[in-house]
Amino acid sequence: MPNPRIAITSGDPAGIGPEIAAAAALDSRVLAVCEPMVYGVADGRRFTPGVLSAEAGRAAYDTIVRAVEDAQNGRVNAIATAPVNKEAFHLADLPWAGHTDLLKHLTGARDVAMMFYAEALRVVLATVHIALADVPRVLTQASLESTIGLTAGALPHFGFASPRIAVAGLNPHAGEHGLFGREEETAIAPAIAACRDRGIDVRGPYPGDTVFVRARRGEFDVVIACYHDQGLIPVKLLAFGEAVNVTLGDTIVRAVEDAQNGRVNAIATAPVNKEAFHLADLPWAGHTDLLKHLTGARDVAMMFYAEALRVVLATVHIALADVPRVLTQASLESTIGLTAGALPHFGFASPRIAVAGLNPHAGEHGLFGREEETAIAPAIAACRDRGIDVRGPYPGDTVFVRARRGEFDVVIACYHDQGLIPVKLLAFGEAVNVTLGLPIVRTSVDHGTAFDIAGRGVANPESMIAAVLLAARLAKSRSA
Repeated sequence: MPNPRIAITSGDPAGIGPEIAAAAALDSRVLAVCEPMVYGVADGRRFTPGVLSAEAGRAAYDTIVRAVEDAQNGRVNAIATAPVNKEAFHLADLPWAGHTDLLKHLTGARDVAMMFYAEALRVVLATVHIALADVPRVLTQASLESTIGLTAGALPHFGFASPRIAVAGLNPHAGEHGLFGREEETAIAPAIAACRDRGIDVRGPYPGDTVFVRARRGEFDVVIACYHDQGLIPVKLLAFGEAVNVTLGDTIVRAVEDAQNGRVNAIATAPVNKEAFHLADLPWAGHTDLLKHLTGARDVAMMFYAEALRVVLATVHIALADVPRVLTQASLESTIGLTAGALPHFGFASPRIAVAGLNPHAGEHGLFGREEETAIAPAIAACRDRGIDVRGPYPGDTVFVRARRGEFDVVIACYHDQGLIPVKLLAFGEAVNVTLGLPIVRTSVDHGTAFDIAGRGVANPESMIAAVLLAARLAKSRSA
């Protein structure tokens, strides 16, 4: 059987697409398994590298159209595409945000989905290039049923005869039974139930900050992510007890009092159950806002610290739909200031701070949301004027990779799962939760109460140990 013919489209001609397409076509590994055919600009026009233009966007579009026609007519067996520039498409008045929806249009496909495949992790996106604020509206039971069905049908072609599919929750802790948002109950769980009735092995919704870890460990073959950065951050990063009652709350109060009175130098907390707090009519969502109340701190922030990566959350336990409203210039300036003031205690005398964008591709200059322009960039500029080395907003799907490689000392994430997914993927059980802005030192574990294994003697104490060790280190730093 002859090797298949593969169309390699060169993408935006002003980008790196032509270069990487040509290199791929000449690679010995490629030539050993297929007959590559490079599709470039038809009339031979040259474009200035790095210059965004409508002409380049249109040329990239024309190249894709030719490749699709040849695939439909059997002249090529598959298409491998180099990247296009979504803003160039926009300048060329092309109504598609990128390859996925353009290919859907050209082929007349009814439903499509974007999957990122790597040996370490496979992720399918339930929504793609839309503003984060629009995700809760767009993510419906029907749309998710479609994505699950497409995934189940496609995975056998990748060697997974009976794929085990996990669905990530949209909100922190998969909504915590409606405490942090109800989309899990109104759309995601019903979609999963309907697909299970069709014989599909799909489970969830699972908290976004742990489901990718579970998939990486082999529990699932693929994860369906609710929104762009929820799925892209882990892919790029890798391939790049009993019910708690008021007595536990009293325990925290006593520990804080002892810290404020100097009887202890720091606090390391084991996890509380947020739903148990709610059942006890306690108005706090967890440790962070309770400690803020008990100590009278004006501003606090939650940081997750690990040797591999450090992340500060700009918003924490709120529904994802509320994040664009809560994330203001003023709130982000506060978080950046807290971060800059705290990092020297961790050994970073002049911390290099990066801020992740809220929307896909950090908004792509307003194409996928304007929060980067209206809140995030102004906050960064104001903090830079105060002498803080902070930069961004950077796309969420690459900024954590850059930080892991040493370019930044800490990343400020706009919302819970944006920050927790990469930290837990790289350092689950090793990362430590630190509350910034308190007059006392407080650290905690990077996981929850794990009721499912409580009392079985199998819980791993490493994160608790790490929290105690870091608390001791910070206490020494403050007293020095």
